Amino acid sequence: MSAEERRYRNKLASAKYRAKKQASMKNMSTKVSQLMTTNHQLSRELAKVKQENEILRTMYERVITQQQSQLYSLPPIHLNH
Repeated sequence: MSAEERRYRNKLASAKYRAKKQASMKNMSTKVSQLMTTNHQLSRELAKVKQENEILRTMYERVITQQQSQLYSLPPIHLNH
């Protein structure tokens, strides 16, 4: 194989490698973008669920406090044996 032929083959191999690397980078960039979008959506959803959880905890605590208050305000029960 002549030097010119080797240079030509090397040139083709280099071009093929660069094209493959460029496609890989584009694919990775697209994947990163998709993952960032998903991450942003999940972060918003998590914040919403945390807020709902806090509201429910507050409601639960109010109900428990009210029930305890009502329980303690009942007149004592006297059992005759």
